[in-house]
Amino acid sequence: GIIGIGKNELIIKNTVDTGSLEIKKKLQLNGEDTTDSSLNGTYAFTIVSKAGVTPAVNKTVNLTFVDGIITAAKIKDTDSTEEAKSFELTGGKVQIDNLPLGDYIVTEDQSTLTNGIHLVDTTPVTITVEKTPSEIPTATFINNKPYVEKVPEISKQLNGVNFTGTDSNGKPISFEFTLTQVSTS
Repeated sequence: GIIGIGKNELIIKNTVDTGSLEIKKKLQLNGEDTTDSSLNGTYAFTIVSKAGVTPAVNKTVNLTFVDGIITAAKIKDTDSTEEAKSFELTGGKVQIDNLPLGDYIVTEDQSTLTNGIHLVDTTPVTITVEKTPSEIPTATFINNKPYVEKVPEISKQLNGVNFTGTDSNGKPISFEFTLTQVSTS
């Protein structure tokens, strides 16, 4: 070593190469992209590093949607919660930065889905984070609400008869309808 008069100091700085990934969320009603308010809410995702990524990563990302637009994006790890610095309001996409290079598994927490909303493909997405990719890798998740909760409106039109709405005893005439669900697939 070097010995001198006074204080000797050795500074070692470890740096980890980092990159980014994106999570994209698409909302659908009956299989069609939508901004319908029935899909408003907060959707939760996890990002977990696979073996070999150092330091290990385990983050939760919460995306809040109102009428098809992200209104808030929060990223939480074991130590802190922060607002996402980069997200597209209408694109339904958030970028997570400063991830050590390597492979990650991204999943959507299905326990947070309500009101008949379901995840179209439940397979976790594996992403490789690189230092200088040609484009940032994206995990896309699609949620669909397969029906619209509405009471059907039915009307009956009678042609060719003089209908007064009562029978010969003066009692109102009623009609009975049977509704049958028809598959659209």
